[in-house]
Amino acid sequence: MATTLSLNIEDKRTYCQALAEILTSVSFSMLPDKVVQRATELILDSIGCMIGGTQLEQGRTVIKMFSSMGGASEATIPTRLERVPALYASYVNSYLANLLDYDDTYNGHPGATTIPPALAIAEKVEASGKDLIEAVIAGYEAGIRVSEAIMRSPMREQVVSGATWQVFNAAAAAGKLLGLDADGMAQSLSLAALNAAVPSTHRLGLRDGKGAWVKGNFCWLSMGGVMAALLAQKGFRGNESIFDGEKGFWVMAGSDQFDPQRLTHGLDEGYSVEKVHVKPYTTCRYLHPTLDALQWILSEQDFLPEMIARIDVATFRKWGEGFTFYPVDPFNAPFSLPYALAVRVLGVRPGYQYFDEELLRDPKVRQIADKVHFSSWPEADELIKQGIRGGRKEMISKVRLTLKSGQCWEKEVRIPRGDPRNPLTKEELDEKFLSLAQSVLGERKARDIIRLVCHLDGVPNVQELTELLR
Repeated sequence: MATTLSLNIEDKRTYCQALAEILTSVSFSMLPDKVVQRATELILDSIGCMIGGTQLEQGRTVIKMFSSMGGASEATIPTRLERVPALYASYVNSYLANLLDYDDTYNGHPGATTIPPALAIAEKVEASGKDLIEAVIAGYEAGIRVSEAIMRSPMREQVVSGATWQVFNAAAAAGKLLGLDADGMAQSLSLAALNAAVPSTHRLGLRDGKGAWVKGNFCWLSMGGVMAALLAQKGFRGNESIFDGEKGFWVMAGSDQFDPQRLTHGLDEGYSVEKVHVKPYTTCRYLHPTLDALQWILSEQDFLPEMIARIDVATFRKWGEGFTFYPVDPFNAPFSLPYALAVRVLGVRPGYQYFDEELLRDPKVRQIADKVHFSSWPEADELIKQGIRGGRKEMISKVRLTLKSGQCWEKEVRIPRGDPRNPLTKEELDEKFLSLAQSVLGERKARDIIRLVCHLDGVPNVQELTELLR
């Protein structure tokens, strides 16, 4: 059911205009230190995922296609010497960022449609590090606010999927870097809404082992958002009433409800970047509490993989409805619970190594995967449903590992690692980045990127950062 709520009785602004004013008000001088730090952590994490994505067949295919198209020399694709139009770089780098399913998450993968397009436009306009940080914070703010305002009910979520709202991340980040005023930002957002991908009906194929290589189509959302901002900069007009009324964007996005207050609340209530989760594993986020529980058992006990009799997992029903398959190819591996647990038992590090064809076909991996048994946990089902409305989906899991001798251990996890309430340390974030970048760019460049991003607010030109990606 839609919530019919006006800004106030005398306010003549549309919701789009009100949101645009909030986004254009984001100023580095007003940002709390913890918000700046979180933004730089997310920038480093996304860049690492982009670099890692270059190592997969799918990533190389997209890079090759767009690199061959020519055009203005404006923005960098990791590992490539030549530059491409910023619009192309937005598409390619967003695809790379999400390809490993190692990128940040909150109601989708907001970093994938915020940081790659922000980097591309920042490089194009020779923005400063402070400018980039502002844009990234505005980008997360836009997409996450829309996601919370139009989040589908649990019942609708069963049949409709897709983070269509992530087009606003790119539109806001690009618009901020292009210097759009509140009216221009409103045009960027309203045009972006019409560039959004249609919502899915769970037909991406990931659950049946025939996943579409485009995945969540975040690459298209990034390019659509950037295109909207570039057009708005030229005076192109949209429709500022895009969020209003009974036929607003929430209906276009396949939702059955709309809460405008989540769209237009003040920044004094906190910044959206503070809600974002960072992943410690190369899998869908829904698997992480289970992986944390298993990792605890593995770190506390001493046994060989061949000694395992079974691994019992109790978590939310979603995993029993299609994520307990064994992958037919590496591309679908991040969505397989048995595969994720098996490679963790064998000590395989997260990263692009996870997608090795030989690893997938290794009999040792399959033998352990076949010992995984799933059951639904009613409390887990209820908590994740309650969280859908507010955006914070509570993900809990219990793992019981039994040896052939009969000895067993059980562990319950209620807040997975990477959650803002259980964050990764700086050392863990740096190690994650190095594991993705070091073997691709070399240790010196990888460590230089870490140092530069940590002091991004002092960088006069973002091209100093993007040059290290080549």
